[in-house]
Amino acid sequence: MSAALMLLAIAITAVVTSALSLAWMFAVWRGTGKVLVKPLTLRISNIPGSISKEEFERILADVAAGIIASSGAAHKPGLLGFSFAASGHSGGSFVATATFRASPSPTQLESAIKRKPNLEWGRLRVDLDFFGLTPLTDPVDPSVE
Repeated sequence: MSAALMLLAIAITAVVTSALSLAWMFAVWRGTGKVLVKPLTLRISNIPGSISKEEFERILADVAAGIIASSGAAHKPGLLGFSFAASGHSGGSFVATATFRASPSPTQLESAIKRKPNLEWGRLRVDLDFFGLTPLTDPVDPSVE
C-alpha cells in the first residue's frame, strides 16, 4: 500500500506543479499573446574612439531590432534611452548605457555589435554590473562640488 500512496503523492505533486506553471504562464501572458517584459539598461564599455554618438546609437537601434526580430518575440524593439561619454578608464574610448524596451542579453548584444563591419570592436564589453565609474555625460566644462 505504501507504494500506491507514493505514486498517488507523485501524481498529485505533478498535477499541482503543472497547475501552478499554467497559472504563472497566464499571469505573464495575460491573454494578449505577448510576453510582457521589463526594460533593462546595459553598459557598453571600450567603444572605439573613432565612432560618433549618432553612429553608435544607430548601431544599437539596428542591433536591438535584429535580435528581437530573430527571436520571434511579439513585442516592439526599441532603444528607450541612451547615454554616450568619454571613458574615464580608457583614453580615446567611450562608454555608453542603453535601455531597451525588450533587452537582449549582454552576450547577445556584444556579439551583435562586434559583427558590425569597419571598426575594431576587440575590447568592447557589455555588462549589467555598474561597479566603478560609469560616465553618463561628457560635459564641456566639468566641475566637481
